[in-house]
Amino acid sequence: MFGRMEGRDDPIAALFEPLAKAPRELCAAAYFDRRGALLGLRHCGAGDASTVELPFRSITIDTLAFGAREVVLAHNHPSGDPRPSEADLALTRRLSQALAAIDAHLHDHLIMAAGSRFSFRAAGLL
Repeated sequence: MFGRMEGRDDPIAALFEPLAKAPRELCAAAYFDRRGALLGLRHCGAGDASTVELPFRSITIDTLAFGAREVVLAHNHPSGDPRPSEADLALTRRLSQALAAIDAHLHDHLIMAAGSRFSFRAAGLL
């Protein structure tokens, strides 16, 4: 499933498309084995119109429970602007480090917005 990550027909981004239309920030994570097979998908947080708290502990526990080696995180920006905030950048770095400590990898963090998305991986930030 990890073939094409940046294109419009990206099957991983398609998992998270429903987030783009939500009126408040939501967070979800997809868990994959080392070959890229999807093991599970969970909503992992809800916030308000401009923030969502990222539950590192829950994501780490789910990664271990699924036996996942790769994680893709996604959240939405109801404002319609998919550019990451400073908080998004900092949280992504922290989650990447937390997952590395348990021998897993943050494959991507997607920010979904109406009609567009931002990929930390495509931007060279992961």
